[in-house]
Amino acid sequence: MMTMWVYTTTFSVSVMMAICYVAACIYKSDSRRTRAALSCVLGLLAAFGLLLRATAFFPVIAAVFCALLSKKLR
Repeated sequence: MMTMWVYTTTFSVSVMMAICYVAACIYKSDSRRTRAALSCVLGLLAAFGLLLRATAFFPVIAAVFCALLSKKLR
């Protein structure tokens, strides 16, 4: 049982890093079309990360807060 926990932790960290990378790409993107495509990718990564571990969803929550506080996405 402990072995499975180690693997889920390992996979969830890489999913969290991918979520952070896609969120940064969304922030730096100028095209609405690119933002929409990356948002779909972010949603898929968030769903997959949530299936692995609930803590993998924390970067998505942080990205949403950053987007709400950012003037660029308004």
